[in-house]
Amino acid sequence: MNKVILFFFFSLCLSSFTQDMPLSQVLLDEGGQWELVASGYGSTDAACVDSQGNFYFSDVKSGNTIYKVNSDGKISAYAKDLERISGMQFGPNNVLYACQGGSNKRILKIDQSGKASILAENIMPNDLFVTHKGW
Repeated sequence: MNKVILFFFFSLCLSSFTQDMPLSQVLLDEGGQWELVASGYGSTDAACVDSQGNFYFSDVKSGNTIYKVNSDGKISAYAKDLERISGMQFGPNNVLYACQGGSNKRILKIDQSGKASILAENIMPNDLFVTHKGW
């Protein structure tokens, strides 16, 4: 009987870690509070951070720009004319890698000037992970 209860409890705990959690449930440092930085986007996605702590995101449904938010909260365009960016991650040398869905179906490498080059195409990427070695 105890094994069944323990298994049920373990399964319940494990399932809670595999579910999406609203940001309001993510704990911040003591005294920290959530702050709205921007609004008016259709569907933000692809959140990531560079080695300097700048925050990046895309508006996957209604935009074609990758945005950068610096430590002062100022928002600027990092790369333009890149529709349907759904996943991003920085790799070595602060190179940004991005998944581009829709009709493009490719993975991009974006340099610090915002210029994109194609790494892979004819795939349907959504999210990605980049190792320290750039894989």
